[in-house]
Amino acid sequence: MPKSSTEPLTNRRLDHAGIELGRLFDSVHGGFGEGPKFPAVPPLSLMLRQAVRKKDETLQDNVLLQLRRMAAGGLYDHLGGGFHRYSVDGEWKVPHFEKMLYDNAQLVRIYLDGWRLTREERFRHVVEETLEYVCREMTHPDGAFYAAQDADSDGHEGAFFVWQPGEIMSVLGAELGGEFCRFYDVEEQGNFEGKNVLNRSKRLGLPAEEQELAESRLRPARVKLLTARKQRVKPQRDENILTSWNAMMVSAFLDAALTLGVRAYRSAAERALTYLLDYAFVNGRVCRMVVGGKGRLNGYLDDVAWLATALLDAFEATSHRWYLDQACAVAESLLANYWDDQAGGCYFTSHDHERLIHRIKSGTDNAIPSGNAVAASVFLRLFSFTGEERYHERAGQVLRLFQSLMEQNPYGASALLCSLDWFLSGPKEIVVMGPRGNPLTEVMVMTAHQRYVPNRAVLVVEASQGVGEPEFPLARGKTSLNGRPTAYVCQHQTCSQPVTEPQQLEALL
Repeated sequence: MPKSSTEPLTNRRLDHAGIELGRLFDSVHGGFGEGPKFPAVPPLSLMLRQAVRKKDETLQDNVLLQLRRMAAGGLYDHLGGGFHRYSVDGEWKVPHFEKMLYDNAQLVRIYLDGWRLTREERFRHVVEETLEYVCREMTHPDGAFYAAQDADSDGHEGAFFVWQPGEIMSVLGAELGGEFCRFYDVEEQGNFEGKNVLNRSKRLGLPAEEQELAESRLRPARVKLLTARKQRVKPQRDENILTSWNAMMVSAFLDAALTLGVRAYRSAAERALTYLLDYAFVNGRVCRMVVGGKGRLNGYLDDVAWLATALLDAFEATSHRWYLDQACAVAESLLANYWDDQAGGCYFTSHDHERLIHRIKSGTDNAIPSGNAVAASVFLRLFSFTGEERYHERAGQVLRLFQSLMEQNPYGASALLCSLDWFLSGPKEIVVMGPRGNPLTEVMVMTAHQRYVPNRAVLVVEASQGVGEPEFPLARGKTSLNGRPTAYVCQHQTCSQPVTEPQQLEALL
């Protein structure tokens, strides 16, 4: 069981982590290790934060390299969108074909970060195609999201996804089919059991404009092949509705809605979140899953922390105070049922869970970021919106508890280190005084989300003039100028001069 450290929390942990992750990184193909390679997102998020904090372009370039490689390789489904679970090789070419909801939720958000930093259209396309896949293949009629899609179909792994040249020619014809095969590296000998996993890795060396032109030209071909693929036996789908994974995807849709300005993404997120609140948050307790319209099993720490995160994201996206109130209620459930009053930090299971030989309290990331890291992030964000010091204190207790882990295993503690970065740097708190639905207000909000600002809290106060609502500490003393939507950027309790143009806000960020 971890023990809290009396050593002060400092940037030294972050500096060490940046150096260590840079040392472990595969600078040729991206990722960590030689293979199989998993698309682990927390280390990439940490590297981007360090790149900004230390002005280290190498760390940023490494992350962008991996994003480009994964999107070009067979890990990505070039016809249907979405990412497979992992690559069996070290070059992202041949995947294990299962698709997991939690992977795609995390990858949407890191590709949005890539787009914010570069404006590369390929990154935007990956986000759009992945979310389209989730809507098309992974969405329950009532709006929640299914857990996974299997690797096997028709008795063979990957059978649904692989191609032979003749199959492509029969759908596209010789000329277009030949161009498609050249671009997506489809050959007679194949790259997977005599067939071909589509990939465009050999085209990465081409100028971005040339790649974009070819991709645009081949878009109708991809649509035709996707239509033809639908005639095959589909992989089975795991239709469990898990609270944590659903909440992660809600946050991904909301991030994309705010960044790209697509209203349908917000609608999809709110439908799923309503489903979770109706069925998975019962009598002040978060359930692990929803079965037949009823919440089942005590939630784990991940379920509670991610649901609180999704609610905070919904509050930022909509400015509906009710979402913030619900986030506070879930956070209170977390503290009441998972928090260790003696040593600090959160147990993975609730206090009234069945008795275990060893009750886990972990800060190590696995397929998803550690529940303690997510909880720390929730506390820090709640502190920004509510001003309640106890949330900030809880976050500090979590981080001090896992200081040794952050030192010894930066890769495995990357999500905690991201929370440490927020704790030490303090967020940029962006306040927009103006009514939601006003075009200028919405442009201001989108501007705030289109810049890469890793530690960010956005509050929109729907008051056209006058002093902000007193229940939001961030808004106190702020006004709209001449009735126009007006933005402020604050950090460490110091605020910028008010601005009324999106370009001025962008300059402040």
